[in-house]
Amino acid sequence: VLSRSADVAQENRQKVSLLQSLAQILDEKLGHPDRAAEEYEKILKVDPKSMPALRGLEKLYDAAQHWDRLYRILEAQRDVASPQERERVLARMAQVASHGLSDTTRSIQLYSEVLEKNPRSEPAFLALEGLYEDQHMFQEFVDLVRRRLSFTVDPREIVRLSDKLGRVLHQQLSRPDEAVVAFKAVLDRDPRHRKALESLRDIYEAQGKTEDLVTMLRRLIPVQDDASGVKQVRLKLAEVLATDPDESVRTALAARQTLSPSVLGLLADDPSPEVCLQLALNPALPEPVALRLAKHPLERVRRALLLNPIAPPSAIALLCKDKRRGVRDLAQRRSSASEGP
Repeated sequence: VLSRSADVAQENRQKVSLLQSLAQILDEKLGHPDRAAEEYEKILKVDPKSMPALRGLEKLYDAAQHWDRLYRILEAQRDVASPQERERVLARMAQVASHGLSDTTRSIQLYSEVLEKNPRSEPAFLALEGLYEDQHMFQEFVDLVRRRLSFTVDPREIVRLSDKLGRVLHQQLSRPDEAVVAFKAVLDRDPRHRKALESLRDIYEAQGKTEDLVTMLRRLIPVQDDASGVKQVRLKLAEVLATDPDESVRTALAARQTLSPSVLGLLADDPSPEVCLQLALNPALPEPVALRLAKHPLERVRRALLLNPIAPPSAIALLCKDKRRGVRDLAQRRSSASEGP
């Protein structure tokens, strides 16, 4: 009855009303979405700006995943929607373009249009953030995140965005100095942020900034998950300190009893006599390092080794053949004392 009445209706308003009622009944009461879509399309031929018809078709085409038709209907809505509704329509168009039509370029343009009108749109920002990352549009990503950070006040979001910004600047754009600023912004709000600390460690190591590297390694120790992680960081820290330009730092390190073979090797070759003297007296000195010190060019280093109560017999034997008589005599007395009567 509604269909026949709509066919013979003379006034457009009456015709639209009848077709609208018919389409709703076909969709909601009778479960005939295809026929309902046909009636809604008839309405648009009479009134292309009919928002009820456009919304009805949006729902039907969305459910049926008819992406081309859905995008066409959304375009029509965009042209007649209110400012608030227009933002929703643009965002939906962008989503359909990306996921339905696989048109990333169009999707980016539409999300950008949303942000131009409303820079605080959370859905548009998150979508654009992901698209820029997926498409390796890293400079666009940096610009987007920096604009977002300019008005974001949520500390957790600042940490998240600053960390991502720093990693993109460092790893993708090779701009470590700018990355450092971003990672420091993370640590200002979360001093125990492990990823930021690790990133700064890597940057400072690559730049040869020993003092900053030592600071990051020391801050990484308390944020490790287990004893194994702590051990690895401490070993790395010792390796860095072994090459520190400050002699007093290397000398203090040489007295430690928990050093790795690689660190001990570095200290054994240290140009500073004070470092080697301290190492020669280390009560945890392993045999290979002791043998190297027994061949040290400085006599006082070799003599210091003889004062170490745990100096291995192999090193003492080597010193018994030392080129300096005084060293030989001390070594022979040490050897005789250890053999007993």
